[in-house]
Amino acid sequence: SSSADGDYVVLEDTLGAQMMGLQGIVAATDPPLGALQGLAVASNPFWKAQVNSAAANRQFDFADLQSVIDDIASQTNYAESDVDLILCNFPVRREYYKACIVERRHVNTMELDGGFKALDFNGIPIVADSQCQRNRMYVLCMKSLSLVRSSDFEWMDKDGSYLSRETGYDAYGATLFHYGNLMTWDRNANGLYSQILES
Repeated sequence: SSSADGDYVVLEDTLGAQMMGLQGIVAATDPPLGALQGLAVASNPFWKAQVNSAAANRQFDFADLQSVIDDIASQTNYAESDVDLILCNFPVRREYYKACIVERRHVNTMELDGGFKALDFNGIPIVADSQCQRNRMYVLCMKSLSLVRSSDFEWMDKDGSYLSRETGYDAYGATLFHYGNLMTWDRNANGLYSQILES
């Protein structure tokens, strides 16, 4: 079939059945397939996330990142101390590190649970994830997000067995399923600093 820029690539007949991601929650607009959790931004302007964006990619700026945190603290029921994670990809984290060197700031690191290390921005860990979208930093209040489940990860055994024979192969197969979604209690408690230039 044909495809175009902006199309979503999913398994056949599964559009809208995937788990909601941060791009749909931490935004000032509705997700592409409709209102988030039944609340449309047009009729519920309080529902949008705090976003600092630009028309084109720009250099990382400490004040721009701080403005997102300030908006969370001044325009919601959350305080700056409630912001507990900044998530980005590796090139954006590198831009933050380079900006610290240029400004002659000491780059502190933090040790997180499980022995992971993160860079520090005003006491908030900056964590890099290879799956995070480019040119952006998600500023998150983790207590405003929740993973809800009607079924945890389980092996399907509708016919009385977890395993079934694979036709034409000397093998068995099994199906693992999970019914759940990422949701938010307070969408506006989260923020996005986007259009960060990556070198």
